Amino acid sequence: MVILSGEDPTIYLESLPFSNHWAVGPVNRDALQATAYSRVRQPYIGRFRSVPVNAATFTVGTQNATFLLPESLQTVLGLYLRVTLAASANPASYRKIVGARVLRNVRVLSAGQQVMECDMRDVLTDYLTNLEEQAYESFCDTHLGGRVATQAATTVLIPVPLWNAAIFTRSHLGHLGALPCAGFGNNRLEIQFDFAAATSLTSDQSAAPAFTKVEMELYEAMMPATAQRAYANQNGNYSLISRAFRRLSNSDQVSVAANTEVAISLNAPGGAYEEIIIAAVKHGNGNLDEIDLFDYVAPSEMALVCDSRNVRTLDGAQAAIEQFANGFTSTADIKTPIRFCLGTHTRAYGANSYSGAFSFDAISDVTVKLKFAEQVFVRILGICKARYTISANGEVRQALR
Repeated sequence: MVILSGEDPTIYLESLPFSNHWAVGPVNRDALQATAYSRVRQPYIGRFRSVPVNAATFTVGTQNATFLLPESLQTVLGLYLRVTLAASANPASYRKIVGARVLRNVRVLSAGQQVMECDMRDVLTDYLTNLEEQAYESFCDTHLGGRVATQAATTVLIPVPLWNAAIFTRSHLGHLGALPCAGFGNNRLEIQFDFAAATSLTSDQSAAPAFTKVEMELYEAMMPATAQRAYANQNGNYSLISRAFRRLSNSDQVSVAANTEVAISLNAPGGAYEEIIIAAVKHGNGNLDEIDLFDYVAPSEMALVCDSRNVRTLDGAQAAIEQFANGFTSTADIKTPIRFCLGTHTRAYGANSYSGAFSFDAISDVTVKLKFAEQVFVRILGICKARYTISANGEVRQALR
């Protein structure tokens, strides 16, 4: 029975001194003090600019389709590849989240030198499995063509994975600042795209029709002229610590038989690595252009061996617990690939903070040993810290140290 009468919490207040010995450490919150008012440093508004591309090279299955940033570009918040997919012929339908399957590899060059390269499957898997359910569903529906298979014509807007982009840095809070482009001059960024085969886009592995339309969407930050000049040209001053995705296995896809231990030697993994990802997919019919490359498989046993010493050894259950303990979870459509977590709660901190990393600089031989319960294709991917800078003459460079 609840007795409805006046309250007298005095006895609680009188007891507080007896628990004060626990009141140690710095104050991290004052729920009674008025919250301090703050501001953003520079207000701006975003504006989309649509730029046509070469329709002959920007089409399904092509390689090295090239886009140069326009000379007039000032301050960029993000780049998007806008692709209109034609209606698929009956009975074929596009796979779910088809926008994640349109591209394979993306390369960024500055002054003819490669700055970064990544596989869109890795970038999007890493980003999508980092989102909470509502954000994941909204992102797939607005960017990647939705979460159900469809025969209808659809338009996808695929974010380009630059080093400051939210999808590249696994940031659910947005991009890591804008990209200053006015100072590039003759060293404008060149972005190269490799498109997936037509059979990768459909659920029955039949060839998807040609794209109806392709263009680049440039999302610019607009602000007063004085501020625009300051943010648009940061030659010699721009420096951002982000990440780099690096392929570590000798072959892009190693075929591994069921219940067979395989040892994969890694390619000179210079740098400080937060994660080593085991990107294994079901073998299916053996045709990499037709199997679902987002259908990841977890190993039953895995070990990281450095100079003949077992640094990490995990069975399937232990690996699953380690994923969860480090914040990596799956979505309704994508199972997050298993990884060696080499930082502290790696997912939570993202690219713009340090939470520990493994440097292989003093190690001569690095091997990953794996065993799977079914036949798979596997490749080893590393995510390491990287600094991106713009030189005085407008060249962008990546440094792993």
